[in-house]
Amino acid sequence: GIAWRKALGGGEGERARGFNTMNAHRVVLGAGGTLVIALCITLLPPSAFGFTTPCSRHTLRNPAAGPPAVCSAATGAVVGSPVVGSARGPFLGIMDFLQRVFGLPGAVAEDEAGGKQGVVVRTGVRAKPTTEAEAKSRSPNKPSLAQGFTVSKDGALGDYNQYRATALKNTPDRALSIMTTDVLAALQAEGWSLQEGDLGENILVTGLPYAWFRVGRRFSVGNVLAEVTEPIQPCANLCRLSWLEKPKCSPFIKTLKARRGWYAKVISEGKVSIGDAVMSPA
Repeated sequence: GIAWRKALGGGEGERARGFNTMNAHRVVLGAGGTLVIALCITLLPPSAFGFTTPCSRHTLRNPAAGPPAVCSAATGAVVGSPVVGSARGPFLGIMDFLQRVFGLPGAVAEDEAGGKQGVVVRTGVRAKPTTEAEAKSRSPNKPSLAQGFTVSKDGALGDYNQYRATALKNTPDRALSIMTTDVLAALQAEGWSLQEGDLGENILVTGLPYAWFRVGRRFSVGNVLAEVTEPIQPCANLCRLSWLEKPKCSPFIKTLKARRGWYAKVISEGKVSIGDAVMSPA
């Protein structure tokens, strides 16, 4: 009997071990294949599947007025207003998990390739201080201007930046400052009590991700043509924000690195108003 079983391919124990080994190989190959597919999917932009990344937070006071929201997974930031569906919830969960574990790059919202455009949701200027004491103590927040402002190559009419005026001799490369609502929303989600205007922006834009702006990029806003010149660097003046406690000032400045806003110079003068489109020039 034993010889007969060996002739047919070995004993029961050997056949069982062979079966288990084969199953183990199948499991490993199956898991490996699934992982490769998941990694490939993760590297594709959301648009490849006909979806945009849903977000849960925004800063617009009237969400219906803004374009649909998309997220930039590269910055973890929000770009618009309402949440766009939940069909991709499990898929995005897998993507997020793989990105955290393997350090993979996230999907970034499309911009100029699809003719995207943003919208100005706030304009602000801050007048020159009347006393030295005011200059040293006032908040960096720029009050809102509902009517917008006229823009020349010197900057927004009625706006004053002391460092630019005194140390940089009113350089035209810092004529305008720009912030996007995705960064504002991200900072609020992190627990900072940041309000519109607190970062001293002349123009607050929704519908475009922060990274859409970059040094050398030209864009039109209203009938103004401008060009991004440099990223804004966070400084100690932000410690004057009324809600920012002194011990938290240094961490706040550090967290603003690479998301403090953008400076731009004016190529073609005009006027900027709330509701104006922000886009690549034709």
